[in-house]
Amino acid sequence: MITTRLYRSGELQESDFEPALVSDYLGEPGSVVWMDLMDPGEADFSFLSEEFGLHPLAVEDATHPHQRPKIEKYENHRFIVLYAIRIGEDQPVLSEVDIFVGDNFIITVRKSPTWQIESALSRWDPIRLDKSGVGFLLYTILDSIVDEYFVVVDVMNDRIEQVEDALFETTPQTPVQEKLFEVRKDLVTIRRAVLPLREVMNELSRREQVIVSDEIQPYFQDVYDHTVRVAESVEGMRELLASALEVHLSVASNRLNEIMKRITSWAAILGVATTIAGIYGMNFKLVPRDQTLFGFWFAVGLIAVACASLWLYFRRKDWL
Repeated sequence: MITTRLYRSGELQESDFEPALVSDYLGEPGSVVWMDLMDPGEADFSFLSEEFGLHPLAVEDATHPHQRPKIEKYENHRFIVLYAIRIGEDQPVLSEVDIFVGDNFIITVRKSPTWQIESALSRWDPIRLDKSGVGFLLYTILDSIVDEYFVVVDVMNDRIEQVEDALFETTPQTPVQEKLFEVRKDLVTIRRAVLPLREVMNELSRREQVIVSDEIQPYFQDVYDHTVRVAESVEGMRELLASALEVHLSVASNRLNEIMKRITSWAAILGVATTIAGIYGMNFKLVPRDQTLFGFWFAVGLIAVACASLWLYFRRKDWL
């Protein structure tokens, strides 16, 4: 699926024009062409290379998925790789977005519909590009993607709070360790997309970038600040999870100690009863009133007194 737009003198002139007209529009002074491709094939990339003069290495990177977020400079364009993130079924879903940016064109290549381009289009139409040119178009794309990161961060914060609440539950519904590793795995996925993007935004926010004019440069600086905030939030959540894991292990160790104390206490109580019963079961006449009713009740009473004394002692020590 291919979506196209043409801007002249900063205003939107045409939408969804035929891709074959791209070369004509690119030659017009003051025109800016935007093209969005959804899950393109080899023929689409061949068309892009021919019409826009894209570098073969950039096209190769766009063809192969799972690229690291980055920005690369070529003779007539920049190539940017970043990831849009959405929460699907309580898990983050990453979608690679490749962007080719030239002096008068911008191309977005999406591998999946995770990120909807409509969020950026709604901000393009009412604003004149003027001197900002493709810089403003690029800013709205980056800003709309980074803004969605905050939604993901809020969801992950809620999940971490649920894990923290479950740490001290007596009988958690789901094993806490399983929850911890699920959240930690999702954070690793988010971190892989966010941390390298900070370098990309730092590069774009520099004044020596040709595609970023002085008028639009503060906007890119704002997106860079948002990216740093998200990266810091992700790192903070990783530290919280590490602390939560330590607390979980400590709580599990304390619970094990409590169980061992209870088992030891009951073993001591039963041990005394067993000892007394064993003595009375020996085959000699030294025990009091052997083979009499008084001797039986004396042994039972001795066992009861000894067990009760030990029970009170362990109770006072808070072992039972």
